[in-house]
Amino acid sequence: MKTRWVMGLAAACAACATASGDVTPLAETESTVVYAVDSRPSPRTVKTAEEQSQLTEWGITRRSGEKVTLTAPDGTTTTLAESSSPESSVAFPSLGSGGQWTLTNSKQGAVTFSVRHSGGAGGDGTVASPAKLVDFEDLVDRGAGNGYTFTVEGDENLFAALKVPAGYRVEKIGDGVWQLVTSSDGSENFWAEYVYRADSRREGPDRKSRRDTAPAIAYSGDGWKGDASKSSTLTFVAPDGTETVLNRTGTGVENFVFDRTGVWTVTLEANGDTSTAELFLRDLFMIGFR
Repeated sequence: MKTRWVMGLAAACAACATASGDVTPLAETESTVVYAVDSRPSPRTVKTAEEQSQLTEWGITRRSGEKVTLTAPDGTTTTLAESSSPESSVAFPSLGSGGQWTLTNSKQGAVTFSVRHSGGAGGDGTVASPAKLVDFEDLVDRGAGNGYTFTVEGDENLFAALKVPAGYRVEKIGDGVWQLVTSSDGSENFWAEYVYRADSRREGPDRKSRRDTAPAIAYSGDGWKGDASKSSTLTFVAPDGTETVLNRTGTGVENFVFDRTGVWTVTLEANGDTSTAELFLRDLFMIGFR
């Protein structure tokens, strides 16, 4: 076959080509062009040494003015090509250790590779040495069973995407440490009982309340996923504009004292996101007799 480049929408839309009547190629190759496209999502999983070796056969294309860097799992960054260097293909580096590696082009974006750990570096799946998971199929491919203990590395959404082996569920046994347990009821996740209050009387985040019964304000540094190390900031703005800023870590509730009536603005900043709600506080209506 021959590859053709066609002007405008004519190449993408047959209807447009018919309407315009002009589908003359701007250029045409003399010989057949063969190319391959890897459309798998990022992070790209690298499960074996063979797959990692295949990556080194790739060339990283770049244009002049584009800087290419490689960031290792420990955060160390290596420059593979400076923006000042002439346009050329960059050799794909060897990804030595397990974890998430990120290739970044200063103008075209980044792609992440999740390299599985090997040997003792990946843990043995016990409480004393939890396995380190880096991709969502890790548990199934390892043949993990009852009592298998692990942690999750890299992408913050990995835990939610984990494939749990049939007949098991995931239980939290420590800070960031999880364990597979036989599931008798078909559930895939289990955690200890937790009691909380929720005001569902009105739609939306905004509420009305009396000062003496105002509910506690919930906070979480990671969107209520359970990471006790993540931090957040609660900001309370009183009706007169006075601000109270509280820095918190982990997940919990703040029994804030709303000391005046009117509309309060409460803002939660965590994990790069900001959530805002308004709370209208009113006083009790009291009549005294003498």
